[in-house]
Amino acid sequence: MTDNSNNQLVVRAKFNFQQTNEDELSFSKGDVIHVTRVEEGGWWEGTLNGRTGWFPSNYVREVKASEKPVSPKSGTLKSPPKGFDTTAINKSYYNVVLQNILETENEYSKELQTVLSTYLRPLQTSEKLSSANISYLMGNLEEICSFQQMLVQSLEECTKLPEAQQRVGGCFLNLMPQMKTLYLTYCANHPSAVNVLTEHSEELGEFMETKGASSPGILVLTTGLSKPFMRLDKYPTLLKELERHMEDYHTDRQDIQKSMAAFKNLSAQCQEVRKRKELELQILTEAIRNWEGDDIKTLGNVTYMSQVLIQCAGSEEKNERYLLLFPNVLLMLSASPRMSGFIYQGKLPTTGMTITKLEDSENHRNAFEISGSMIERILVSCNNQQDLQEWVEHLQKQTKVTSVGNPTIKPHSVPSHTLPSHPVTPSSKHADSKPAPLTPAYHTLPH
Repeated sequence: MTDNSNNQLVVRAKFNFQQTNEDELSFSKGDVIHVTRVEEGGWWEGTLNGRTGWFPSNYVREVKASEKPVSPKSGTLKSPPKGFDTTAINKSYYNVVLQNILETENEYSKELQTVLSTYLRPLQTSEKLSSANISYLMGNLEEICSFQQMLVQSLEECTKLPEAQQRVGGCFLNLMPQMKTLYLTYCANHPSAVNVLTEHSEELGEFMETKGASSPGILVLTTGLSKPFMRLDKYPTLLKELERHMEDYHTDRQDIQKSMAAFKNLSAQCQEVRKRKELELQILTEAIRNWEGDDIKTLGNVTYMSQVLIQCAGSEEKNERYLLLFPNVLLMLSASPRMSGFIYQGKLPTTGMTITKLEDSENHRNAFEISGSMIERILVSCNNQQDLQEWVEHLQKQTKVTSVGNPTIKPHSVPSHTLPSHPVTPSSKHADSKPAPLTPAYHTLPH
């Protein structure tokens, strides 16, 4: 047998052993014994609970260096192994977990640097793609890379302090506002980057392989651009593990818990933003039935969009709609009955528009009202409170900056298409969207 990492052989008892002589060592199945002497003939000397004695070597098995010791707080154990100081072990595990956070953070930072220095920056000067497409691929990855390098330095400084003074949770909380801005921006751009990867997969794959990427090169780039939100999803688990092994009275415990909640919330927000942007990209690139007026791309950039339920004045009927807010116009679309595309339902100029947030009632929840001197009153029910708040803030801001000189008109009169009320389960990455109470199930289009 070989020694463990401390150059001392450590074994675990496979069976109970009861001493019959004074120089023997009793133990129970599962006990961990530190071997002090190995002799031929099947008997070894070891220490357990401060006692040293001889025991049969075939009653134990080696604890290999590659084996991870079982955490004293693991749910698989009712109590720590005999002879172990739980407090000391917790401190040891705390340091192991903290070191793991630091090492994986450093590895992630280096991966981002590699993607940028080896592939994306050379791609910028290669003229393989248009500047617009390269901009989509880059996103704000440079800013995230710089931020992560700074985060690694902050964590390294933290680990140099005595354990009682380490503020890992505090470090993450202080940086959370900056992190939120960076990652929401990245996730909002990512669907556009994926679109470029799809449309130019062949030339991008060839370029990647000329720079040393393994075949298929496009997969290396696709994976690299997924790293930021993959890393984001790991923070709650890493911090939870750190919290499990902290001293109960550690001053950083509360900040660790707050950081976990903040990362879970940010991860959910990023996922929602990506879904919304994927749908937005689908709408902007596919033909819209019954479209009137100039091309949709002439309306400018989409400020905000989501699925809602619309109820017009004097009607009890609620129809599912996709609302897209542009700089001067609120666009309304519906999905075709067979979920195969989008149907134009009209535009509302934001000039002269009044937005009123409504209190929840039996008839509607998370709702606001659109009205104006020449606009029929429209009740809009949102998916959730966050979606409602986003709409109210964006619309109120938009109506203040829109030119007063634009005429105010009613929505175009286009036949309304109501989606089937019976259950529909399209094969869609957006199908997990949940409706607000008192509203029919939302359905989204498959890609």
